This record gives sequence, C-alpha cells and structure tokens, in this order.
Amino acid sequence: MNPISNSKIKFLLGILFLFFSTSQANTNIASVKFVFTPPKFIPIAINIEFLHAMRMAANENVAKGELGIFNVSGDIEKEYLKGHKHVVVHVKNEDDYRGTLLCVSKFGIYVYSDKSLGIIYLSYECIDWIRRGRSYGNVLWKAGAILGTFFAYRNNEQSFDAIADGYIMGGVSSITFAQILLAPIYTIRLNNKNIKFPVNYTIANGLEYYKMVLSNSSMYSNKVDIKSFIGFEPSEN
Repeated sequence: MNPISNSKIKFLLGILFLFFSTSQANTNIASVKFVFTPPKFIPIAINIEFLHAMRMAANENVAKGELGIFNVSGDIEKEYLKGHKHVVVHVKNEDDYRGTLLCVSKFGIYVYSDKSLGIIYLSYECIDWIRRGRSYGNVLWKAGAILGTFFAYRNNEQSFDAIADGYIMGGVSSITFAQILLAPIYTIRLNNKNIKFPVNYTIANGLEYYKMVLSNSSMYSNKVDIKSFIGFEPSEN
C-alpha cells in the first residue's frame, strides 16, 4: 500500500477514535451529572448543601406522584434549638407535622420533629397552613397539670385519695378555665396570619410566608433564613 495512503488512513482512524472517545466521555459526564443520592442521616454540621439535597429529594418524590416531603432521621439536642419556634404544619393528605422550625426558604420549610423523623423538608405546594405555637390541647394539658399540682400540694398532708382528688380538681378547673377564657383567645389568635398562615398549596403564598417570617425574625430566631444558614454545629454552640 502507498505509504501516503496508509498515513491518511491512520490519521482518519485517529480522528474517529478521538470523536468517539469524546462522545463517550460526554455521555459519562452527563450520566454522572444526573445521578442524585438523597441524604440518609443528619450530619454533625448542617449546611446549605445538605438542606438543598433534602429539597432535591423531595422534588424526586413529586416526580413520582408523591407529596413534596422528605425527612432525614437523627437527633439534634434541644438545647441547640433554643430560640427556634414550635410550629404545626398541615399538609395536603390531612397529616400534621409538629416540631421546631429550623429554617425557611423560598421553596419550602425545614422542621425538626424528633429522633425518628429528624429534619423534615416540606415544599409549599403540599402545605395547607402553618401555625406557630403549641396546640390548644397542649395548653389545656399544661394548665391542668399546673392546677392539679396546686390542689394536690394543698392536700399533701391528707390521704393519697385526697391528693388524687386534687389532680382531678385541677383537670376539671383547667377545662372550665379554658372554655371560659382560653378558647376565645385561642380562636382570635388563629385569625392572625402571623400565627396561622394559609399557604393553600401555592408557591406565591409560600413566598409571602417566607417574607413574613424574615420580617419577624426576632420571633423565629436570627438563624431562620436559609440564606444565612451557614451551618448548624452543636459542638460550637
């Protein structure tokens, strides 16, 4: 074969090899780019990357026809959540999620519940409403415990039955007190958007909630905005 022709063939083969190698490399890069592994546990230091990964995992749930909710189990000691408010989140399937509002974003909120549920991300599209503070039943239970302890203390020099009667009196008194005084106040509070915010499954209302929380950051903690959430490190707090 002519040496010149042989060189041309080698040159063409080299070009083809480079072309296919580049194409294969681009395919591999593309496949790696779209591989996503949801987080499985709460890290020692919670940062924005971790919170973003939770949102991405919730988005994958939406793509499967599920609610935009994703949780990562694990424990955060309550002393490191001081200043963060308790919230109740009512979602589309009528479930309630209760816990501490860790932070808010333009897409959803992050709530720390307990060790089993850990941190829960809830997208605004799946949220009916968000209420700040404890439930009416929780307030009633505490009132009963306080009044019951008071009456039991007054009967502590008498019999065990007298002490038990004291707790019963406390329970009855707390229910009466709640119906007369607490129930109307609690009902009025729920008409305040700063207390119970109607998201109604929309991003637009979610953004309004996000702005409302930031404008009242003193009520929710100065670390409630995800933009300034540079890290939650219990070992340094």
